[in-house]
Amino acid sequence: MNDRIARRLEKKRAAHLGPELIGLAKNRPSSDSKYLSKASTEYILSGESGSYEEGNLENRISNRVSDIPIRIQRLINDLAILSVGGYLDDTSRQWDRILDIKGYAAELSAQKTVSTADHPAARFGYDLGFGVKKLICGEKDDQRGIEFLWGIILSQSATPTGDKEEEMENINCILNNLRMKLENTVENSCSHPVPDIDPDAVSDFEMESKVYAEDEIIENLEDHGIEPTPFLLRMYSNLVRHHTYENNINVEKAAENVVGEQVGPHLVKSAKVRSKLVDEWDTIDEASVPGVDVKDVLKIVWENRKRSLRSADIASELGGEWKYKKQVTNSLNKLSVEGKNPSESLQTTYEHDELIQWNNSSWELTSWGDLLCFFVFERSMDTEWIQQSVSQIDLQGDFPDRDLSDPYVILERGIKKSPIE
Repeated sequence: MNDRIARRLEKKRAAHLGPELIGLAKNRPSSDSKYLSKASTEYILSGESGSYEEGNLENRISNRVSDIPIRIQRLINDLAILSVGGYLDDTSRQWDRILDIKGYAAELSAQKTVSTADHPAARFGYDLGFGVKKLICGEKDDQRGIEFLWGIILSQSATPTGDKEEEMENINCILNNLRMKLENTVENSCSHPVPDIDPDAVSDFEMESKVYAEDEIIENLEDHGIEPTPFLLRMYSNLVRHHTYENNINVEKAAENVVGEQVGPHLVKSAKVRSKLVDEWDTIDEASVPGVDVKDVLKIVWENRKRSLRSADIASELGGEWKYKKQVTNSLNKLSVEGKNPSESLQTTYEHDELIQWNNSSWELTSWGDLLCFFVFERSMDTEWIQQSVSQIDLQGDFPDRDLSDPYVILERGIKKSPIE
């Protein structure tokens, strides 16, 4: 089935469903205010009813619960209709707006996960999926959730032509990618629960790393120049255990074999990039000048990276002191190859690569600067983030045309542009 025929069928289906959808839209109430009010939200979260009767608030909340299916149906209908009309073609703009959505499912839930949802799409999917789970699944009913997930997979694998072979290829591609994520998640190996320990008595690392063959794994990771984080210890623990019993060898040999097989170029690369990022940050103060802390300057640039920033703008953010304009320029010039009208005596202080550039009358972080700022300000210099993420990026070829705020893209661009062997 070619694209022309597929488009004709799509129009035919739209024409067939049109009258029904138009009727549903026509009969909507003039107001779609179906959300929890401030009073209802405060009552649920704090138990305080304020000036309202508790009975009235309970009725309001019950009404909102019964309205949820209607809200979902209208959203699905609207998305389908707008898609047919071509109004959803600007996916980049829509995605940027979705990134502004703040979900609170993870924070409010008593159920936690050790897996990561660093990618914006994963965070969005988690919050949306968690809400759907609570709506349709009871405590002992997983089948509805599985069927819902299957529907999501089918929606991502569907083709314009309805070709079955192509759809099966898409499904297999999705499942393969999910398997890769499973292999790189803590859940894949964290089968040994952490014993009850006073959290104030030991560090997070000590609490999380009491795993099988811990000492042997640490020794072998360090031999490869890899920092032994709780993520890696848990991931390798089960592998070492299985290798020990399946091959009838001692734990020392099993750890040596497993770590040797698993430490590939991606993990080695993660260790090198982490080390260089720490070096860069440890020496960043050398770019400070009297009156201006370069760390504060970089944080302002990072937090305002979507708009053009001049030295005066940064100085204003520092406290409204116009006199700091020159100091800001001097500080950032030390982190740039060419800078903004630097003096001939200027000495750059960056450790591995320039972090910022003066471009078109404004300061702009380089790929290396982007990665450093993300690593420091968003990930608090967490080694595990790099170890978990590095296997998900493409270290070969040209930069993909993707969202530059995506953590994976930041890591990918930073590694490719940094002087890491």
